Amino acid sequence: MYVCGRCLQLIEANDWKGLRDWVGPGAQTEVVRQLWVGFRINRVGPPIFFESGTDPERERY
Repeated sequence: MYVCGRCLQLIEANDWKGLRDWVGPGAQTEVVRQLWVGFRINRVGPPIFFESGTDPERERY
């Protein structure tokens, strides 16, 4: 899972409401809320931080 710095802080704090609020109004739709639940329940491993405008997958090719 790749995250920005602010999202990383919220995920590590287990602040899912804060993360939803940070993402904005789009996170309030039922479809997106169900995606968040699946993500929250099934994610494995620590989040991987990346800088805005970079490609975290670049080194994997």
